[in-house]
Amino acid sequence: MMVCRELSIVQHFWLDKFPDEDGYIDSLWEMWESRIRKGHEGEEALISKAANRWESTLTKEQRELMPDDMFADDIWHTLQLTNAMYAAMIVSLWSCVECYLKDLLRVCKRAKHPNKKCSVHNWGIERIKKGFEKDVNVKLEKEPNYAVVNAVRVLSNSFKHSEGYYLPKEGKPHTQIDADLLTRWKCISDRFIKHMEIDYTKLPVKELVVTCGAFCRGLLSETKKNLEGLGHGI
Repeated sequence: MMVCRELSIVQHFWLDKFPDEDGYIDSLWEMWESRIRKGHEGEEALISKAANRWESTLTKEQRELMPDDMFADDIWHTLQLTNAMYAAMIVSLWSCVECYLKDLLRVCKRAKHPNKKCSVHNWGIERIKKGFEKDVNVKLEKEPNYAVVNAVRVLSNSFKHSEGYYLPKEGKPHTQIDADLLTRWKCISDRFIKHMEIDYTKLPVKELVVTCGAFCRGLLSETKKNLEGLGHGI
């Protein structure tokens, strides 16, 4: 019964973090994304207004001589800020998934090793995956929607550690995003030969949030079933 209660606590604590398709419109994620969109549109309007005001003070000859990229820096800064805001959403989304995984794994380890201290606070993804496989007989990579969850993790790390560049390493799957997802999302800008910049504004935030939620709910169901099979009554 204790395991059941702890799993329920994990489930309810994270419930509002992972809305389903119907609940997304009323979620904090939608509110966050809406503010980003409105902020970006507002900045563009201000730049346009400033450009028009500036042009109105010029003669015809001066307007013809004025460079086309007069306000390019302002536009660039707005685009960069918006991209960083979308990236922050992805970082926050992965943080929620990672904490969910750790909370769930902590409950499982306590169930299997009731007399041992179970700290997973500083565990990375590889150790988390090994923990689920060892203590719950669950392979995270085999769970439905794992490819999207992994992509969210890599996108988050790319912003935090690689200045927003996607830098996959050959022979290291944990640094790579599924190629089909990259093709579908069209979020990689190959501006340099060896460095692929991520355009976070092109990511389907709603799809990522909803899919991560589906992954977490599916994992919870699989965990409950396997704990029962391992003799830990739920």
